[in-house]
Amino acid sequence: MKKNTLFWVQMSLFTAIELLFCFTVLGSLPIGPGIVATLAHIPALIAAMTLGKKAGAFIGLVLGISSVIVWTFMPANPLVAFAFSPFVPHGNIWSLLISVAPRFVFPIFAAWLYETIAKRKGLALSASAAAGAGTLLHSLLVLSGIFLAFYGSDVVGGSYTAFLVAWGGLNAVIEIVLAVIIVPAVVVPLAKLNARKAKA
Repeated sequence: MKKNTLFWVQMSLFTAIELLFCFTVLGSLPIGPGIVATLAHIPALIAAMTLGKKAGAFIGLVLGISSVIVWTFMPANPLVAFAFSPFVPHGNIWSLLISVAPRFVFPIFAAWLYETIAKRKGLALSASAAAGAGTLLHSLLVLSGIFLAFYGSDVVGGSYTAFLVAWGGLNAVIEIVLAVIIVPAVVVPLAKLNARKAKA
C-alpha cells in the first residue's frame, strides 16, 4: 500500500513538473542569442528510470500532447508550428504523430538502456548514458519525422544534413549535455530512496 502511494505521489509530481516545463518559461533555458534549450524531456527520462517504462511513457505522452497544445495556441515560432500541430496552416496528421509518438517512445528506450547498463555499472553511469542516448533518440525521431513528412518544403528543404544542423544544431547538443548532468543527479538519490521504501 505504501509503495503504491509513493508511486502515485511521484507520478503526480512528475506530471505537474512536466506541465510546468511545457507551459511556462521554466522549461526553457536561454543559452545565447537564438539558442534556447528545452528541459521538457527531463521529467520523462527521470520517471522512466525511477518508476519504470510505463511511467516514463505516460510522462512522455503528457509532453507530446502538451507540445501540440503549445504549438497550436502559443507557438514560439509560428513559421515552424506546422511541424508540431495539425491545427495550424500547413499542419497535418503527420504533425500530430511527430509531436506525440517520439515523446512516447524515447522514455521507454531510456528506461531499457538504464536497466541494462545498471546490471553491470553504477546508477550514475547508467543514468547518464541512458539520459544522453534517450535525448539523442528523441531529437533524431522528431527531426527525422519532420524531414520525412515535409521533405522539399520551403522551410524544411531537401538536405537531411542541412536540416538537422538548422533545426537541431547546438540546441540538441546542449539538451543532451543537460540531460547527462541533471538526470543522474536526481535519479541516483531517488532510486535509492525508492529501494529503501520498497524494503521497509
